[in-house]
Formats: sequence, C-alpha cells, structure tokens
Amino acid sequence: MPLRSCVFTRLLGLLLCTALVTACHKDNASPQPVPEKVQSAGTQARAPELRSISLLPGTDAAAMIEASGARAAQEGKKLVVYIGATWCEPCHAWHEALKNGTAGPLPAVQFLEFDLDRDAEALAKAGYSTRVVPYFARPGRDGRASSVQFAGVRKGGDYVAEIRARVTEMLAVGL
Repeated sequence: MPLRSCVFTRLLGLLLCTALVTACHKDNASPQPVPEKVQSAGTQARAPELRSISLLPGTDAAAMIEASGARAAQEGKKLVVYIGATWCEPCHAWHEALKNGTAGPLPAVQFLEFDLDRDAEALAKAGYSTRVVPYFARPGRDGRASSVQFAGVRKGGDYVAEIRARVTEMLAVGL
C-alpha cells in the first residue's frame, strides 16, 4: 500500500503541476477587458495588438507583410511594422508596454515586431531599411515600406509616451 500511495501522490502532483502551467501559459490566458475611449478623430481607441515575427532565411518579407496587412484590414485594424533590437532600451520599454497593456490606447492597430539583428536583410529587400531603432513604418498595400515612417526616440525621455504620440500621428496619415 505505501508504494501505491507514493506513486499516486507523485502522479497527482504531476497532473496538478501540468494543469497550473497550462493555465498560466499566455495563449490560454483569458483576455482582460480594455476600456475604450473615443478619440477626437472619431475612431475608437483600444489596446494595440503585438505579433512578434521571426523571418526564416529566404522569406519574402513584403509578401508576408502584405498578407498580414490584408488580415488586419479585415479586422478593422491598421498594420504597423515595428523593428526593434535586444540591445535597445526604448524597444524594451515599448515591447513590454504592448505586452502588458500599458502602451495606452491607440486607434485600432496591429504591430508586426521584427528584430533588426536577425531580420534586417529580409526586411531591407522589402524597403524597411534602418540603422536606428525603434523603427516604425506603415506598409503599402503591396507589403513594402511606405514613406510614412519614423525611427528613434529622445534618449532618456518617456519612451512609451513619445512612441504612442508618434504612432498616433503616423496612423492619421492616409495611404
């Protein structure tokens, strides 16, 4: 009996741990309600969406971004290509603010996040070429970079507030 009890206890513990890990995994987390405010332009403001992308060698970045833009448009969102880097302090602040919902309300927007060090070559072929991060660009319908873009922020400032303001201006420009 003691051996069966020990095996049963370990099995029960393993099942409990698995259930806890599964429940805490971000893909299974239930979305938190986000309060909506009406902006002066008449568009609904909401928490922005972030999709981190890793481009495989040989990937046609423009085609992938074009498809993402079409999906975003079907959902009533504008697509923004965001290029950051692991060594970039403002990029970390922006990424964390998007991830944990503290970036503040923006018009309906989806960010496609890329890493400069990993994805620069494929992105440059699609017109997203920069040495300065964070970098933000609105893609054209063909998935290539449009002229609506900006890069960098003031060192030591409120990175999240500055990026949010500049992205809001960028989203107001029609393509």
